Amino acid sequence: MISFDCQCGCKLEVPLDQAGGLIDCPECGKMLEVPGPGDSQGGKPVEDGGFLIRFPCRCGHQFAVPPDQASLQIQCPACGLLCDVPSLDELRSFEEDGTLRMSEAPPPTDPAEFDQMVRVYSKDKQEPDGTDIDLRQSMDLIELAGSDEVHVTGELPAPAAPKYDPETGELLRPLDVAGEEQHVNPADIPLAKPTLDYARLNSPQAEKRISPAIELLKPVNLVTQGFALLFALAGSFFLIPGIPVIAHFSNVIEDIGPDDRDELPRFLRDFSFSQDIFFPCMYFMQSILFCFGPVLFFGRFIPGDARIPGVLALTVLGIIFFPAVLLTSTTSGALDNLRPDRVFGVIAAIGGRYILLILMMLAVVAIDIFRSGVLQFILFAKWRLRTPFVAEVGMLAVEMYLMHYFCWSLGLTWRKFHDRFPWVFQRFIPSSPRRFPQTSRNPANNKRAPRPRGWAQRLKNTTAEKSADG
Repeated sequence: MISFDCQCGCKLEVPLDQAGGLIDCPECGKMLEVPGPGDSQGGKPVEDGGFLIRFPCRCGHQFAVPPDQASLQIQCPACGLLCDVPSLDELRSFEEDGTLRMSEAPPPTDPAEFDQMVRVYSKDKQEPDGTDIDLRQSMDLIELAGSDEVHVTGELPAPAAPKYDPETGELLRPLDVAGEEQHVNPADIPLAKPTLDYARLNSPQAEKRISPAIELLKPVNLVTQGFALLFALAGSFFLIPGIPVIAHFSNVIEDIGPDDRDELPRFLRDFSFSQDIFFPCMYFMQSILFCFGPVLFFGRFIPGDARIPGVLALTVLGIIFFPAVLLTSTTSGALDNLRPDRVFGVIAAIGGRYILLILMMLAVVAIDIFRSGVLQFILFAKWRLRTPFVAEVGMLAVEMYLMHYFCWSLGLTWRKFHDRFPWVFQRFIPSSPRRFPQTSRNPANNKRAPRPRGWAQRLKNTTAEKSADG
């Protein structure tokens, strides 16, 4: 410490590092210059216009400049060197010879401190020799943290002051820890039951949905049936409007069955000529040709008295096979599946449910025959009247409803029994290692191709795969 007196008699003490600096006297308020450690004179008051900043040049010349020249440059009159005038705060950084004062060297660090920091902050849990690191705090570290009491025994400390969440201000309460572990029998834990039963595979609820007879009465399905009825009425006078109706029935089977939908598709679906009109119509027409073509071809060769019973027998036989043939033509995707033994396999896989499909088809055929031929013949033969238009429209509406019910039932039949059908080209069994397609860097080129709907396109894809593997 440096002790000196002010002219007012006040005794002052300042640290050694403030030698040559300026301080204010607490008694008189004058600004005093702090003397050096060996200076016997007291603090000299700084008068207005007096020299405040004193510093040496490298040659030994002593400067005394007013404070307004701080941080400027001045030329030494002895050696001619330009010297930077220090500020009042920088005076303590100069030695007597004008050189900068070097700071003291920092105290040496403990070599074990680095190893301790590596042990604390490292992510490794084992020593280089493979032994586990003891991560527990030692007593020295606990005392170094400033803890006054260390609870070595199992006694709990006194309750601390309540703590609050700094964001919400909510009181933080301690969690209660159970003393004894409770053993629960896993059999007593109730299992969650699926909410949507029809989502389970092989579930009886998959086929116990709302009956198609009720589903067809929904407004969205009634609108679809209305469009089919209008085109069917137009088809009674012209042939072309009846083609979309035939294609629509095949679309119903495909949407309810393979596409797993629970409502009728839009009439003409996506308005694609090949996918929604031409191929579906061809499926239905080829089913009619396979089942009822023998009636037209062989009926003319049957003798006179046996012609009517023979035609009826062939017609009933065609009605019996028509559901299986229509289901195979629409959903199998290959003409090879129309082989007689495979059609019989479809009938055997469906079982007793196939009788209901035959009865539905008989009802549709009966109403169509009665509407188009018998009713008109009776009215015209007895009363010379034509069939009322309202009665014909009503019977046609019933026929459309039953036909939609029949196609919906065929779709549900595919859902339940298609894995048992003896069809070919349904599963790809590779005979060589699987070839993965090359992907493009452009995501637009990696979109999944749409599922082919036409049997010709499916057969073409299957043949291409077989030729590639062969």
